[in-house]
Amino acid sequence: MDINFKLNNTLLNNIKGSSLPLDSILTSTQLAQSMVMIKKYKLIFLDQFLATDGFSLLSWD
Repeated sequence: MDINFKLNNTLLNNIKGSSLPLDSILTSTQLAQSMVMIKKYKLIFLDQFLATDGFSLLSWD
């Protein structure tokens, strides 16, 4: 039995050109306090919080 999935491109979380990891801007205490959310949402780079313009933060509802 073959099972294939095709995802809509808007569902993909591709980050290109990221160069500022969260661990370079957060203290070890801040990282520890945020680790549950960081793991849950698979956050690695600051760019994951920025809108496509690269300057404004995304709003999460």
